[in-house]
Amino acid sequence: MFLIHNLFRIPLLPLVIFLPFTEPVKAIILWILLIIFSYAAAAIIYRIPQYGKFILYMR
Repeated sequence: MFLIHNLFRIPLLPLVIFLPFTEPVKAIILWILLIIFSYAAAAIIYRIPQYGKFILYMR
């Protein structure tokens, strides 16, 4: 999942900023969303051998 989270951080950040919570809660929400989206993207890429070989360094 190395650096996959950067693909989702920029689009999710404006959505999380406008939530009516304190800054630490917003950071936790952003962190949880980034983990979920990054894991899902890595799982999808892993299932496509042609792309997984180059992106995730699969053997």
